[in-house]
Amino acid sequence: MRQAISWTAAIAATCLSAGCGSESAESAQQPRPDILLITVDTLRAGDVSAHGHEPPTMPFMEELARGGVRFDRAYSTAPWTTPSLVSILTSAYPTRHGVGQGPAIATDGTWEVIPPELPCLPLALQQAGYRTFGLTANFGLPANRGFGRGFDKYRCIGAEDLDVFRAELEPWLTELAEGEPWFLWLHLFDPHGPYTTREQWLDTFWPPTRQGFARLDNVSPAELRREARTYTGEQMEYVHALYRTEIRDVDEYLREFFETLPRAAEALVLFSADHGEEFMEHGGVLHGHTLHEELIRIPFIVRFPDRRFAGEIVNDPVSLVDVLPTILSAVGILPDPEAAGVNLFGPDGVQVPSSRRIFAELLRGASGLRAVIDQRFKFVKNPNAPDRSVLTDLQDDPGETVNLVQVRPEVAEELERVLDGFVDVAMARREQTEDTEISAKQKAALRALGYLR
Repeated sequence: MRQAISWTAAIAATCLSAGCGSESAESAQQPRPDILLITVDTLRAGDVSAHGHEPPTMPFMEELARGGVRFDRAYSTAPWTTPSLVSILTSAYPTRHGVGQGPAIATDGTWEVIPPELPCLPLALQQAGYRTFGLTANFGLPANRGFGRGFDKYRCIGAEDLDVFRAELEPWLTELAEGEPWFLWLHLFDPHGPYTTREQWLDTFWPPTRQGFARLDNVSPAELRREARTYTGEQMEYVHALYRTEIRDVDEYLREFFETLPRAAEALVLFSADHGEEFMEHGGVLHGHTLHEELIRIPFIVRFPDRRFAGEIVNDPVSLVDVLPTILSAVGILPDPEAAGVNLFGPDGVQVPSSRRIFAELLRGASGLRAVIDQRFKFVKNPNAPDRSVLTDLQDDPGETVNLVQVRPEVAEELERVLDGFVDVAMARREQTEDTEISAKQKAALRALGYLR
């Protein structure tokens, strides 16, 4: 039997409001690890070599996975950035937290703020004595939307690449090396489109010749969305290769970062993504338009300081809502009872209930899709068109090519009841969101990325 490590031996916390906790005198004396949470924008599980992609896209993350636990069926709560990352910080699904319910940006130039009544991961850690740091690269994550809540130091740098991210983070390293344990959240923008060709990795993912394809380098998201249906299969595969060069570059940056991060080897590390990306697998490109696997299935790795449970691979479905309770439980803080997720670990290993169902939602604009996923099946319902519901067997049909609603009606009906019950509960507990104004700079950047017309 594996032994729990010392800093989880005394979980005796009392839950306070908004997801914050206090520690008992006993647990406060336990050595607590630094905590590193890394999320990568637009990184789908199918293109991560730790999840089986060849040739390797993320060899350093493969090393991390060998020293930790890899969750092969991890899901985002939404197929785009803002609602999924709110789910990480609050352990609430989009219907509950309300962020991302309308269009990406409202017509009056505002966007929603995270409701302050929800549980809050950085605030819980801050109140437990952690120093809290957050550096994010995506214009949708400014501090005044609530993403800065609970952080001693938080900076959102917008849609900047790795060179800018590296320069912004470097001054923090000295501060991280000293004092009380830290919590550091990094959200990297690459490999979000436009796919900036990383020349040093292109030969790894594409044959040496680029004749006839170079015009597709760094194509804007708006143009890709408009022209993708005219591309040949080979042209789309070239675009996909450019995306993989960005993933490879992210991995190289993370290797470098771990070599310079103080106490990195002893940190509790969680690595994941906000959502995936489509390359015409179901007739579309980019993200934010469906709940297919390529858009919501994401990488998820947890590495403990003592390498507990190293090398385990978990095939049970888990969700981004599990990040908050897993981190807080690991350091002796009782998660808020309002959290939708679960602590994924017990003293003897992974403890995901085999009967568990998880959910994903796409609720912005005219869209209205919700999905429920269990050990084998996935049911997707459009509240505006329930007769177009889709049931797929992910075990036998991972590409989601066959709708089984008429073939397995008993499964579809059961999962629809589960989904409707989830919505009823989430709506009853839903918080009221407020809005905050978007700056002119943010509007211009979001328009360039295709989020504003």
